[in-house]
Amino acid sequence: MKSTEDAKVLAVVAAAPELGTPDDTDTFLNAMPVGELASLWAVLQRLSKRDQTSGAWAAKLYFDHLPHRKPDRALDLALEVLRSESDKPTVMQLNEKFMMSLMYAHGESVIERIEGRGEG
Repeated sequence: MKSTEDAKVLAVVAAAPELGTPDDTDTFLNAMPVGELASLWAVLQRLSKRDQTSGAWAAKLYFDHLPHRKPDRALDLALEVLRSESDKPTVMQLNEKFMMSLMYAHGESVIERIEGRGEG
């Protein structure tokens, strides 16, 4: 584990109601504000396999499916990670499969949304 801040973020998942099913995990994480969700995503990227709990594993699966199920929330998450995360190797993990999945499944709408942010 990287820091006490990482431990605090993981405590949120550990304190969650039993995340026994994907639906339970979705309900819990979909209710989480994007800033907290981005922090959790970043912490999970730094978590060693040895330190993974069932809650961490459930959250990882949620993030694997997020680009397909909720593309707007996935893009919000990616933008928040880019805005708030200072650990470059963690930020680079966005491209590992998260952004690739998002762009493959919803590329046109994601690009339109990004281009729309530049205006105004």
